[in-house]
Amino acid sequence: MHPTDPETPGIDRQFFWGSGFLVAPVLEEGATSLDMYFPDDRYYSYYDGGQAAFRAEWTNIHSGKEFIQLFVRGGNILPTQEPALTTQAARKNPMGLIVALDDDFSAKGQLYYDSGDSPGKIQFVLVSDIKIIKTMLII
Repeated sequence: MHPTDPETPGIDRQFFWGSGFLVAPVLEEGATSLDMYFPDDRYYSYYDGGQAAFRAEWTNIHSGKEFIQLFVRGGNILPTQEPALTTQAARKNPMGLIVALDDDFSAKGQLYYDSGDSPGKIQFVLVSDIKIIKTMLII
């Protein structure tokens, strides 16, 4: 994600999940905080949407058993949906979007949607490129 950042090659206690999520789990039993590196991008808390105050620096973050430190990298649009036990049941749950703006106040993402109605064959596929520039939503 940040190949020219000299801090990132040695990091083995946090990771990117795709281009949008920065994940930092607590790996030591009983720990209540962790050292986390934020590369030079905007990051937002997945849980409350607050913008992280750190860029291109290490910081110690309080973290307990309640949740994993999870941040959304600016510049991404991520689809969300409440889970269910089956694909058919999940289709009844509302979908949402997390829009995390970058330094240029833009974000983009893709959505691949499978109807889930037939095994082995996809009956319906929607691939939609979504891009937000400043305050405009382009689908």
